[in-house]
Amino acid sequence: MMGKDTAALDKAIAALDLNDRKAPPGSLWRHLKSGGRYMVHGHVILEATLEPAVIYSSSLAGTPWCRSAEEFFDGRFECIDDRHG
Repeated sequence: MMGKDTAALDKAIAALDLNDRKAPPGSLWRHLKSGGRYMVHGHVILEATLEPAVIYSSSLAGTPWCRSAEEFFDGRFECIDDRHG
């Protein structure tokens, strides 16, 4: 990677640490529209876009999901974990 791509990757890597502090692995969240409860497993960078993302799963069914960090933290979810909120 050169130039702009390197800068974008550096920015995404820096965002991983911030996102990890905002939603640590093991923290519990509620999706406000559906009411579903989810556990965060970690934070990744989407290879195709270099966008930070959150990996989480349904606490009911265990279904794994990956959503852009921008969407995860835009108010669609709220932390319901007293240990991490």
